[in-house]
Amino acid sequence: TGPKARRHAQLLRASSQAILVGSGTAVVDEPRLTLRLEGEGLLPPGWAAPPKPPVRVVLDARGRLARGALLDTAAAPTLVFTTAAAPAEALSRWSDAGVDVCVVGAGRGGGVRLEEVLLE
Repeated sequence: TGPKARRHAQLLRASSQAILVGSGTAVVDEPRLTLRLEGEGLLPPGWAAPPKPPVRVVLDARGRLARGALLDTAAAPTLVFTTAAAPAEALSRWSDAGVDVCVVGAGRGGGVRLEEVLLE
């Protein structure tokens, strides 16, 4: 990804309340999903940095997220939507890290029910 695309992604994040990824991306890429707007000229004229970072939202029906930057809630808040299929150890790990957890119903294929996520 080039600098122009990265800057655009950061502007999208700065104008959003949340950034959502699935557990596959969270586990394989271990993204930070944080705002990185340091330096002059990164925000367009008239824009101000958001007062708080967007919430990082992970859809993880089976409790796969075990490590990585998304468990560092000092950087930004993280919310995991999961299902009853997630093991108790995963729920404890997330809770101990300060991650907010919301258990929702399972949809087709066992993933989280998006309808319930959107209602939260």
